[in-house]
Amino acid sequence: MLLSSGNLILTDSSNSAEVLWQSFDHPTDTLFSGAKLGWDKVTGLNRKLVSWKNLIGPATGVYCHRLDPSGVNQLLLTPLNSSIPYWSSGVWNNKYFLSIAEMTSSNQVSNTTFVHNNQEKYMVFNLVDESMVTHFAVDISGRLKQSIWLESSQDWTMIYAQPKLQCDVYAICGPFTICNDNELPYCNCMEGFTITSPEDWELEDRTSGCSRITLLECISNKSTTHTTDKFYSVPYVELPQNAPKVEAPASPNECAQICLNNCSCMAYSFNDEKCSIWHNELLNIRELQCSGTTCSIGETLNLRVSAKDFHILTNNRKEICYWSCNWCRHFCSRFMCTFSPGNDLEKQK
Repeated sequence: MLLSSGNLILTDSSNSAEVLWQSFDHPTDTLFSGAKLGWDKVTGLNRKLVSWKNLIGPATGVYCHRLDPSGVNQLLLTPLNSSIPYWSSGVWNNKYFLSIAEMTSSNQVSNTTFVHNNQEKYMVFNLVDESMVTHFAVDISGRLKQSIWLESSQDWTMIYAQPKLQCDVYAICGPFTICNDNELPYCNCMEGFTITSPEDWELEDRTSGCSRITLLECISNKSTTHTTDKFYSVPYVELPQNAPKVEAPASPNECAQICLNNCSCMAYSFNDEKCSIWHNELLNIRELQCSGTTCSIGETLNLRVSAKDFHILTNNRKEICYWSCNWCRHFCSRFMCTFSPGNDLEKQK
């Protein structure tokens, strides 16, 4: 039986009051008013939201909204297979979650209750106006969104989203990509790479990221002794996290050589006299914005590419600077103006 709340229940044929199963205990990607998010300590049931795979596929996606499994009274957004959050609600203070400023507003469409006792620990929201239709959902972009139904337009309208910025979602663009909150699409391949699965990207699942157009020599020749691989600078970015620091190098050249000596090393950065290197897939690279002619924020990532791709990319950069950046000579002199996507490499191969 489908209740007006949206809860689908199965009952005992001889006792309709006994609920054998209910959809509210298995919320998929959407939480309706009156449904619980959290644990039943008696049965072990853990109610959480999990995103869809893509726009049309309800298969299990990669993002999850749940109570903090460590025991802290807060909500988290995490990759499905990780407990490390990319967003948290802040701790419940018996009135609201500390990091959700919207909960202190007098214009809320719903009220939130947090329950913690010997049998259960959960969060539930209820409508202020029962005539309103609203829900929370973790969409394929990894963001938690609240939407309301507008009869006038016969459509859902989003009224709340966390994280505020799309690029705050962990690995939203997949490996070897750059995320930009001020562009649509917000994901683009790094120079020298191309989309791994165009079909998935069309359905807004970009987590497969991008793949190299030309293999590194150390991969194709199985050697790092005399590699011709080069480093291509990617300026004004927020660097990937969790890079191991290499204290010994005294210069950028020494840092670069350490990276070249290991075929799994994909990039390095030399800042504040310290060398950082990244192995295997590069995730969570974010393009930072310039203000007018000033680009004082961000750092430079030195991306490892094949010698062939390096020559194509540097020639493209010089050519575009020459023809398109006469008005920004300061940036052209440092090769820091905007250049075309790495997919141009495929046309020149």
